[in-house]
Amino acid sequence: AIAHGETFHYNWEINEQPGTYWYHTHDRNLEFSGQDFVRGPLIIHESDSNLTLPSESAEPQDSYIVGNERILIFLDVYPNYVGYDLPLVRGGSDGVVFAGDSIEGHGIGSGVFAWTIGVLNGEVKHAIEVENGEYRFRIINGGSQTAYFFSIDGYKLTVVASDAYPVEPYETDVIQIHIAERYDVKVTFNIDTPTENVWIRALTPSEQNYNDTAPVNPNKGVLGILRIRQDDSVPFDKEDPPNKDQRVNMEAAKILNCEYLDKPQYNCKPVTDLVPAVKRDLLDSFEYHTVDILEDGSFFMSLDSGTFTQNLIPQEAIILKSKENVPIPNTNILTLPTEKSITIVLRTTSMFPHPMHLHGHHFEILDIAVRTDPKCTKTSASGKEYTRCPLLDLNTAFSEPIEELMRRPRQGVLKDTVILPAGGAVALRINSDNPGVWFLHCHIHVHLLDGLALALNEQNFMYSVREVGLPQGYPSCHYRGELQYLRTATCDCKRVLNWDGEEVDAQCSQPILCDVVG
Repeated sequence: AIAHGETFHYNWEINEQPGTYWYHTHDRNLEFSGQDFVRGPLIIHESDSNLTLPSESAEPQDSYIVGNERILIFLDVYPNYVGYDLPLVRGGSDGVVFAGDSIEGHGIGSGVFAWTIGVLNGEVKHAIEVENGEYRFRIINGGSQTAYFFSIDGYKLTVVASDAYPVEPYETDVIQIHIAERYDVKVTFNIDTPTENVWIRALTPSEQNYNDTAPVNPNKGVLGILRIRQDDSVPFDKEDPPNKDQRVNMEAAKILNCEYLDKPQYNCKPVTDLVPAVKRDLLDSFEYHTVDILEDGSFFMSLDSGTFTQNLIPQEAIILKSKENVPIPNTNILTLPTEKSITIVLRTTSMFPHPMHLHGHHFEILDIAVRTDPKCTKTSASGKEYTRCPLLDLNTAFSEPIEELMRRPRQGVLKDTVILPAGGAVALRINSDNPGVWFLHCHIHVHLLDGLALALNEQNFMYSVREVGLPQGYPSCHYRGELQYLRTATCDCKRVLNWDGEEVDAQCSQPILCDVVG
């Protein structure tokens, strides 16, 4: 945590897979939604040879242009903290009414929130200029609340990378990109007129944009302008493209990364259709762990069938032991051995898709289980209907039983963010070869703060500050910055119900919840 007026310099040796990344904050409730403003692209190139960078005197927007590459980062901005964000994280998100529509079935609430504005590269209706030839577009969903369906009017997209890792070329019309996901696509332009302008569309999964009867609402998303010219002998056309309100024909389009939507008329393709262009050796020893998610007003996680706990983001560095020489209370920590191929199964009762992001590793997506009974509507003893799905079975949810799936020699696409379907499950495989403590969390900001997170402790990496020390000037979390809300609490929850409406033992970590239960 870096307080108001503090600075901290990060120096590190770049030893990452070249590709598209981004930097961003994980704040503790900055009162003007600071997570929306401290974020941007971070691109790692294979080498600096033939790499043309903008000059120091260039305009800020020139930093999104590197040769025939164009960087597109989409942000959703929520400056109404007191009226929007704060109520969500002070008492759980249950019962909050979101403005806008959501897709039926599996897509319920798939990222349609009331928002103030959405921007592309920091601008409303940002314009990107290209000439005839092949271009690489590095697309980043850098928002905090919503998914987008990305498309370019009249052009096919050839996916060549996802979350920095290359894939075999894959052609599609539309890509659903959730928070923290990145896709690199190549597009070839060969216009036979001097200029052409078309819309870049990144629209929310809203019925107002995608069903056949409601009028299209381009304000539920972000629009950009793509200006194309034959060559530099003609000027770019500065006019807006036509057909701003034209609907994306989702029934005719091929759509990547939306298989969990209950839309049989759509040609939805799972992200597991992507074939990795880079493979890694599997280790000789295999094991799996379960992370089960229960939503009842707030989010609770059970690690390997343990107690359901609402994760607490601590106010001290998580690699440090507390004074009692034990891990920090109510911080979900899954301890992993090293030098194993480990499969982590995420299962959820929540009827909301969650973009789950892992630090410190890229995982293989072995399989994604989509629930076939998406509504899971039940009636409580009092006669009230509620929607909560039971956890999927480890032996029947996926294409193979988990004991066989975790040993599968065929490798899945490598990513660091995956959409956990509403009421569904995902199986992710990593090699535990990077000792440390790595955050695994939902990248919807209010869900992270409301308990949907854990840490992977690889090689039992927790030790005291006296054993290792911290860098000089390392920021302290023990401050009360002017814009920070740092209250923490832990307590036994009251009346947390599982998918059968039965009360379960659970640990709460939100001050408002612990205040209520006393």
